Amino acid sequence: MAEGQAREMPKAFANHLGIAQGSLAELDTLLV
Repeated sequence: MAEGQAREMPKAFANHLGIAQGSLAELDTLLV
């Protein structure tokens, strides 16, 4: 998240957050 925020481009940061959220969902699926 820090990487996306450092760019200071809201659209890029939002995209980065979306990718991170998807990765967390994938991890959650693997752990259950």
